[in-house]
Amino acid sequence: MADQRGMFTYASSMDVLGSETQRVVARSLYVPKHRYGFLLNQWDQLCNMVINQRKIKLTMNIQDGYVVLVTSPDNRSMSDLWKCFYFIRAVILGFKIIEASAILYSDDVGVKSIDMSNVSIKHKGHKWTLSCERNMKLYGRSRKTSIVMEGNLIHILGLKWSIQNAITSLPPLGLGCCVN
Repeated sequence: MADQRGMFTYASSMDVLGSETQRVVARSLYVPKHRYGFLLNQWDQLCNMVINQRKIKLTMNIQDGYVVLVTSPDNRSMSDLWKCFYFIRAVILGFKIIEASAILYSDDVGVKSIDMSNVSIKHKGHKWTLSCERNMKLYGRSRKTSIVMEGNLIHILGLKWSIQNAITSLPPLGLGCCVN
């Protein structure tokens, strides 16, 4: 900045860095190798929802296995960045894009992961899967939750209160009981 004598004055740190909402922020998310194919097949829809609707830059490095989200000059909102981060995370966990898109539009929707390896399970293998599928029918879409099973991990997407209802029904199913 020049004053009237043609000399330059020092710029303040706010002039150089900008305010908190004007800084560029990036978040990266690891993609397991077994989810590459699914993510690449859905990439066009993901880019449409994240880049076109939320104005967040989205790139994927296949060699390192990371998805990188960066705020753009059009949108520097941290809440939009975090919503897109959790949306991509839900898709990587195995939820459908339509189900995971609820994260982008509501603040009360989240994902909870439960490790069932420490629960004593009466039925092993296929019977345990059937009992969990029975739970999915009871507490699935009709109760505003979506459940994805991956080995001993169970991922639940939904409203906070409906996630708690689904969590309370899981241990009895692990023991082989039927939920009423």
